[in-house]
Amino acid sequence: MSDDASLDGFESTAATESDDADPAVSTYEWSPAGGECADCGASVERRWRADGERDGGLVCADCKEW
Repeated sequence: MSDDASLDGFESTAATESDDADPAVSTYEWSPAGGECADCGASVERRWRADGERDGGLVCADCKEW
């Protein structure tokens, strides 16, 4: 008999994927054509999430609360 262990012995039944994780959302966006700031409406290349949250609109650096 071999001393090698089967990988099945290390598998956990709790190692299944969970559906309760939210998909990733960007915190920053760069667009060479420019995008509209959700607060002031200016067309800018770089925008950030207004409140750092997933539902926050993308705003320019002047409108972002740092």
